[in-house]
Amino acid sequence: MGCVSSNLLNHDEEFSQLGSTALGHHIVSLTSTTYGLLTLDPPSTPPPSRFTLSSLWSEPRPLRSEPEVINSWELMAGLDTDSFRFSPLPPPKPFPTTDKENSNPNLNGPSPRPFKKPSSVKPSLAERFERICPPKGEKRVVIYTTTLRGVRRTFEACNAVRAAFEAFGVLICERDVSMDSGFREELRELLKGKEREAMVPPRVFVKGFYIGGAEEMLKVAEEGLLGELLQGLPRKTVGAVCEGCGDMRFLPCFRCNGSCKIALVAKENVGHKQGGRTVVVKCTDCNENGGHIVLTSKASFGVDIMEGLGQHYRLSLVEWNKVTRLCHTKPLLTVNGEYPGPTIAVHEGDNVEVKVINRIAKNTTIHWHGVRQLRTGWADGPAYITQCPIKGGHSYTYKFRVVNQRGTLLWHAHYSWQRASVYGAFIIYPRIPYPFSAPIQAEVPIIFGEWWNSDVDTMQSEMMKYGSGPNSSDAYTINGLPGPLYPCSNKDTFIYTVESGKTYLLRIINAALSDELYFAVANHTLTVVEVDATYTKPFSTRAIMVTPGQTTNVLLTANQIPDSSGMFVLAARPYRTSVFPFDNSTTIGFLRYNNTRAEKIKPLYVPNNLSIHNLPEMEDTFAIEFSDKVRSIASSQFPCKVPRQVDKRIITTISLNLQDCPTNMTCKGYDGKRFFASMNNQSFVRPSMSILDSYYRKLNTNGYSLDFPEKPPKSFNYTGVDPLAENMNTEFGTKLLALPHGTNLEIVLQDTGFLNVENHPIHVHGHNFFIVGWGLGNYNVSKDPTNYNLVDPPERNTVGVPKGGWAAIRFKADNPGVWFIHCHLEEHTSWGLAMAFIVKDGPTTSECLLPPPEDFPSC
Repeated sequence: MGCVSSNLLNHDEEFSQLGSTALGHHIVSLTSTTYGLLTLDPPSTPPPSRFTLSSLWSEPRPLRSEPEVINSWELMAGLDTDSFRFSPLPPPKPFPTTDKENSNPNLNGPSPRPFKKPSSVKPSLAERFERICPPKGEKRVVIYTTTLRGVRRTFEACNAVRAAFEAFGVLICERDVSMDSGFREELRELLKGKEREAMVPPRVFVKGFYIGGAEEMLKVAEEGLLGELLQGLPRKTVGAVCEGCGDMRFLPCFRCNGSCKIALVAKENVGHKQGGRTVVVKCTDCNENGGHIVLTSKASFGVDIMEGLGQHYRLSLVEWNKVTRLCHTKPLLTVNGEYPGPTIAVHEGDNVEVKVINRIAKNTTIHWHGVRQLRTGWADGPAYITQCPIKGGHSYTYKFRVVNQRGTLLWHAHYSWQRASVYGAFIIYPRIPYPFSAPIQAEVPIIFGEWWNSDVDTMQSEMMKYGSGPNSSDAYTINGLPGPLYPCSNKDTFIYTVESGKTYLLRIINAALSDELYFAVANHTLTVVEVDATYTKPFSTRAIMVTPGQTTNVLLTANQIPDSSGMFVLAARPYRTSVFPFDNSTTIGFLRYNNTRAEKIKPLYVPNNLSIHNLPEMEDTFAIEFSDKVRSIASSQFPCKVPRQVDKRIITTISLNLQDCPTNMTCKGYDGKRFFASMNNQSFVRPSMSILDSYYRKLNTNGYSLDFPEKPPKSFNYTGVDPLAENMNTEFGTKLLALPHGTNLEIVLQDTGFLNVENHPIHVHGHNFFIVGWGLGNYNVSKDPTNYNLVDPPERNTVGVPKGGWAAIRFKADNPGVWFIHCHLEEHTSWGLAMAFIVKDGPTTSECLLPPPEDFPSC
C-alpha cells in the first residue's frame, strides 16, 4: 500500500472535499507490512515546501531532470462525488489469526473457491459488457482502485471488490489512481465521454471488457456470473508472489503491470551530510526487488539516502529545528521537520519496521506506547529497560507486529525528557468495520502537548542535579499550536472545519509531560467509543479527561447553530490534583462550520465569549465521574477477557518522597531536601545496560534483583498520613518481579499522602489490563474485591490512580520479556516512581521471547 503525506493544517480549505483531518501530520498507511525510518539529523537549508515524487508508469522511461510532482490529494479530487451510491457492501474478510510470530497473514487463508459454472445459459461478455480494454488487460482482471482512506465509502468499496475476486484465487492487477497520475489519466482516457461518477474507484475490467463499479461488479457476483467471467484467467498459486513487486500492490510493476511498491533514491552532498537537493526518481532495480514507497510532507531536513531495500522504507527524524511559539524561538527536536511528529497509520495484523538513525550528539529511543510487542520486547523502547539507547551516529530498526489491536495509540521518545517534542499519533485501522453505526465524515487526530519557552533538557538536568521540581510549561498545545489565549499565538491556533449535520471521529491523545487534561467542545456532546485502542460501550458526555499516555476516541456531530463567527471553541485545561506548581492556563482551538459566511474571513476572528460551560474547572472532580462511565464493549466479537481468578496479588504504594540532602551537596527541594518518588518505598534506579538483554543472556552483572516487595514494607494510614511530618526517605535499587508465563496477576496501586495526595497515571508496558476496581481512601483487601467489576471493566494500558485513593488492575502475564511500569508524569518517573517485571518464557516455542535483532544497540 502507499503512503500519504499532507500539510493540511495550512491548507484545510484546499482539501475540504476529502473531509480530511486538516492536520500537518504525515500519514503512512500500509496493508500487510509497514516500515519506516526515523532519523536524527542536523538542520539543513530549507527545501521546497512539498516533497515531490516522480510519476510511475507501466513501462521504464528515461529519468527526467526534475521529478514529477504527484499530489495525492489532487489525484483524489472528485472521488467523493455526492452522486456516487451503491448497494451496501459486505465487509472485507479479516485475515485469519495465527499464533506464528511475524507470519504473513496473506498466506494463511482458506483455499480459493473453485469456479462456479452457471446453471443456465447466460449472455456472453460481448452481449452484456462494453468492450473497453486497458493496457495489457486482455487476459487479466484490472481494477482501478484507491488506497486513501480519506473517502471511507470509496475505500471500503475497493476492499469489497478486491475480496470478491480474491475468493476465486485469480491474479489481480490493481492500479491506484490516488498514487500514480499515469493510472488516473489512463482511466480518464478509457472512460472518456462517460459521466463523472464513472471516475470513482473502483472501476473493474475483465478480459478487456468494462464491468463497471462496485455496484455492477457485485451484481454480477450475486447472479452467479463471476465464476464464468473469470474462467481461463491465470490463477494465483498459494504462497506465490510476483517477482517484480513481492505482491505488494497498488503501484506500477514492470513484471505484473500493476500492483507494486516503488523505491526512492535521494542524492546527498559528497562529504558533508547537511543538506543538498533531494531528488526522487523511479529506480528500476529496487522497484523490481520490491522497494517501498516513501512520501513525506515537509522535507525540512537534509536526507542522505532514501532507497528501496527489500521491504523497507524510510522516514526522517531531524534534530534541532528552530520553532517559534509565544514569541520565543528555540531549537526543538522535531520529526520530519514537524511538531508534533508524523502520524503513523497501520492496519491490524501489520508487520512494522521503523529504522531510527541517530545523528544528534545525545542518545535516543522510541517507544510505541500501547503496542503490546508480543514476543518483541526488543522493540518496546524504554532506555535501559528493554534496550540500550541508540547512540549518536548509530541506528536501530524497531520490528514488531500489531496483533489483535485496533484504534488510537501514540509513539514518543523514551529517553530523558525528549518526548516533550518527539511524539506523534500511532493509528491502527481495523480489519473489520467499527462497532458503532454512525457514518464517519472524517477522522481527526487531536494531540495535546506542552510548550516551554526555556530549554527542556537544561530544566531536567537542573532538576535532577539539585533534587528540585521542574518549571511549569508556558503553554498547552493542540497539535503543536497553543491558541489565541497565549501571547503572539493568534496565528498558531488549531481550527478544524466541519460540515453541518456530519459526524466526526476525534482521536484524542494526551502527549503532555506533566498534566492530566480536561477537553470539551462548546455546546457539543461527545460520545466516547474507544479508550487506549479498545472499544467501549458508547456513552455521551459533556467533556472527557485524559491523563498523559491515554487516548480517547469520541464521536462529535456538528448539529449546533453557530453565531456570526461560525465557530465553536474547543479547549483543554489541566485537572489539578497537586499542590506542586503547575501550568494553570487553557489552550483553545476552534470548530468552524463551513456553511457560514465567517469561513471566508482570512484573519482569525476570536469570539468575545470564550467561556465553555461544559469544560470542567481545574479542581472539578468530574474526572472521577467520567472514569466510572468507561466500560469495555464486552461483545461476542470483542470479548472482555478479564481474569476472574488471580494467581498473585501485588499491593504497592505510590509515593512522593523527600530525601535528606547528602553532605556537601546543594539541594533545592522542599525544606532543603531532594524530591524522589517510589513504589513500596523502592525508588527505581535504571541500570547501566538493558535489563532485557541481561536477562536474555543470563548475565548477573547488571545489578538488578528479583525481590520487589509484594506489599508495603509497613502498613499505615496511606492517604491520611501527615504530608510533611513523617520520615519520607526512600530506598534505591533495581528490584524486579518475576512471573511464570500465564500468571493471572492483580496489582493494587495505592496513592499516599506524603507531600500531597495526587492523581497518578500509571502505564504498563507489554500488556493491556482491566481496571476491575477503584476507590477513595485506603484499599481494604477483605472488602473491596467483593465489589470488583468482572463483567465489563475498562481495558487500558494507562490508569489514572485517583487522588487519595486506589485502583486495582488485572491481566494475564503472557508476553515473555521485561516490562516497565511507571508513572506517566515525567518528573515522577525521573524521581523513581517505577518498577519492572519479568514474564518468563512459556512451554512452547510460540510463547518464548524472540532472539534480539542483529542491530540491537549496545551500551
